[in-house]
Amino acid sequence: MAAPPRGIHVVYSVPPDGVGDQEYAAFYDTHVAEILETPGFVEARRYRLEPAVANRPPVEYRHAAVYVLDRPAAGPLAELDRRAEAGGMTLPDWYGDVRFASFDGRPLEEDELELPEHGYMT
Repeated sequence: MAAPPRGIHVVYSVPPDGVGDQEYAAFYDTHVAEILETPGFVEARRYRLEPAVANRPPVEYRHAAVYVLDRPAAGPLAELDRRAEAGGMTLPDWYGDVRFASFDGRPLEEDELELPEHGYMT
């Protein structure tokens, strides 16, 4: 039986102006495959985001990628940065203009994870 995931890494993104959905999807297919070659990343799934409730503001980010990790995110992300800086990732000229936000998630069951007494969502 496989060990449970140690965490997730979530990336929200919007392609730059002038980059169409097909071009962005082709880039991201390659990008995800290269990320999954990095030790620690074991699975990935991409999503198209849309508002879930009518009459709400549009979502800021149109794309989401969720990566499952078999260890805490710090090591795999450092290796990913090292690979990118060494030219080991396929990045188009427009990559620097992608708007993104990323977050790491850890299972709440982890013993060393200290939760605040109160949680607030805004």
